[in-house]
Amino acid sequence: MPREYGDGYMQDPVVTAERIIRLIALHDNLRLNPSDITVSHSFEDLGLNELDMAEIFVMLEKEFDFEIAEEDCEGMTTVNDIVENVARNFYAK
Repeated sequence: MPREYGDGYMQDPVVTAERIIRLIALHDNLRLNPSDITVSHSFEDLGLNELDMAEIFVMLEKEFDFEIAEEDCEGMTTVNDIVENVARNFYAK
């Protein structure tokens, strides 16, 4: 499948968001109903602490087959931050 290079995205952000939300919905400490998760939710809204987020970042790295830099992880506070990072990353699959 050839990649489309447009607007800085290496992957379709909508499909990427769906995959990320599906992974977050699997976490045990999630405070919201999984069907209510949107890209605008912060990790705090979801009831996830730093350890929970570390676990989710590991799951994301396995799902998309690339490493997320620790500095990037520390700067992310919403689901949309993750979506933007992954969808714009050349190495994400």
